[in-house]
Amino acid sequence: MNRLVFLPSRNYIKYVYFNHKDYTIHDLGIKKYSGDIKEGVGFIKEIYDDDTFDVSFIIPSNRAQVKSIETNKVEKKYLRNVIYNEFGDKLQLDENSQKWDYSISYEGKDKYKILVSIANREYLENWISQLILNDIEPSGVSCEQLSLLNGFYFYNGYKPIIIVDIGTVDTNIMIYDREKEYFQMDIQIGYNDLLNNIQNIYDIPPDKANKILIEENLKNNMDENQFKNKPKFFRSISNLLDNIIYEIKRSIIFYENRYKEINFDEIMLAGGVANLSNIAFYIGYEVGAKVNKYNFYKNINLDLPYKKKEILNDNILTFSNLFGGLL
Repeated sequence: MNRLVFLPSRNYIKYVYFNHKDYTIHDLGIKKYSGDIKEGVGFIKEIYDDDTFDVSFIIPSNRAQVKSIETNKVEKKYLRNVIYNEFGDKLQLDENSQKWDYSISYEGKDKYKILVSIANREYLENWISQLILNDIEPSGVSCEQLSLLNGFYFYNGYKPIIIVDIGTVDTNIMIYDREKEYFQMDIQIGYNDLLNNIQNIYDIPPDKANKILIEENLKNNMDENQFKNKPKFFRSISNLLDNIIYEIKRSIIFYENRYKEINFDEIMLAGGVANLSNIAFYIGYEVGAKVNKYNFYKNINLDLPYKKKEILNDNILTFSNLFGGLL
C-alpha cells in the first residue's frame, strides 16, 4: 500500500513516499534536474520499488491551468460531456493540444461548482509514456494548484482562500471562493531572483549568496519597529518582495472590483521562499492581512532517518504542494 507522489518543476523533482493505509512517510527528497523528462523518469525509477502500490504525478503549475465553472446538476456520467459542449469555448478547451479533467468542489441542490484543470497534452503524454516504458504506470494525475487547495481544505476545512506560492523561478497567486471563481496570476520572480540580487549587490558567488539568504536574512523574529527600519541586508531583496506584494494587492483589488466584495480572512504562503522566517510578517504588514504558514505534515507519521527529517523541517513549505497528492 505504498504510494509515491512526485512533482517535477523546472529545476527540481520533489517526491514523498508513504504508506497509503496509515499515512506514514518513509522517504522524501528534492532532486535537482535539467528538466529533461528521461532524466526525471530515471530518478523516479531509482526510488520506485516492488512495494510501490501506486504512483501519483502532480503536474507543475507552469504546465497546467485551473478554471472554475458552475453547471446545472445532471447525472455525473454526463457531466464531462456537459462541460465540454456547454463550456468548451469559455474554457478554451482544445483536445488536440490539451488534456483536461474536472473535480466537483461543491454540490448544491441544483448546481455543481466545478474546477477544471487543463494541462499541456504533449508534456503530460511524454511524461506518462516514459514512465510506462520504465514499468511505472501512474494511478493518479493532478496539478499543483489543486494539490495546494486540497491540502489547505484537508487541514482547515473549506473557506475562501488566497494562496501565494513563491517558488524557485516564479510566484503564483491563487484566489478561490467557490461562490465566485478561481483566479490565478503568475509573476516571474522567485528564489533565483533573490539570490541574484544578493550576488550583484555584494559581488559574491552563488554559494555565499545562498548562505547569506538562509542564515542571515530574515532569521530573527521581526517586529513592527524593526520592519520600519529594515537593516541594509534586508533591503537588498525587499525590492523584489515588494513587486510580489504589489501584485498580491493588485489581484485582491481586481477580485474585489469584479465581485464587489471579498470574504477572505487570510493569505496562505507556500513554496521555498516561504520558509524564510519573516516573510509572512513582511507580506502581512504591507498587504494589511493575516498571513499564515501551515505545516500540513504536522500530524503525519514520519518513519524517516534524521537527515530526511531535517530536510522536511527546513523545507516544510517547499513540500506543501505535494500534500494534496497524499490524500
